Amino acid sequence: MCWFVTIGVTSAGAAALEELGRARGELGVSKSSNPHLARIFGVDDVRFEVTHGGCSCDLYTAPRERDTSEHERARARYRRKGWSEAKIARALEASETAKSAGVGRTREIGPDHAFRGAISRQVREFGSVRIFAHMYNASQGEEQVACLGRRRITLDAFLESGFPPDELVEVIDEAG
Repeated sequence: MCWFVTIGVTSAGAAALEELGRARGELGVSKSSNPHLARIFGVDDVRFEVTHGGCSCDLYTAPRERDTSEHERARARYRRKGWSEAKIARALEASETAKSAGVGRTREIGPDHAFRGAISRQVREFGSVRIFAHMYNASQGEEQVACLGRRRITLDAFLESGFPPDELVEVIDEAG
């Protein structure tokens, strides 16, 4: 069982992605052959599997759900101390900001960083990229894959928090 990330780009973007694959850097890039994915992506998309070490496990982590129980325990602890609701909200926000800043620093090296950089370049140069991540139990070229939804997010949102599995996500350049 491994994650595989498939991206869809325009034919103009395909040449840039194939060049990335030929560079033999941290990422592997190969054309996707899964017929079920072909039905999920647009007819104009050229689809590629982006991998590191044979799969996309190092490139994709499903977005974490916010742990509301942790927030509620902290909120209750602050209330016992007599803090106002406004002060509690600021403390919880500061805690989230500190956690996300730590996550961002760890993403500045390695294959995940290279993947996000490749997506960023594609979006900035060509306007958008479609991305689909799936945990495969069988061959990624043959397994039946279903799309649970479609959404559009900005490049900044993608870089900050990633994207959900089994949904076709279009990453767009908000400046474009």
